[in-house]
Amino acid sequence: MLPKTVSQRFWQDPEWHIVEETIMQFITPLLDMTTIDVTQPAEQVKAEIIGRKLAYESLEKFVRTSGIVRKEVNNKVNIFK
Repeated sequence: MLPKTVSQRFWQDPEWHIVEETIMQFITPLLDMTTIDVTQPAEQVKAEIIGRKLAYESLEKFVRTSGIVRKEVNNKVNIFK
């Protein structure tokens, strides 16, 4: 019998859904622009938006290509595309 792959062990764990939910809780808020302090200078606001966009896209790509989350990641529209 061949050993299970790491991803098989994760997904077969009865509590893996908790890990998936935790990952999603970190990715999804990156698109919530209402949490940006717009009283800051325009360059700072712009930098935060760019940073969030890059972070979201990188994390979303990692989660999608690695297969560690079975749920659809992009459940919120990226308004910056």
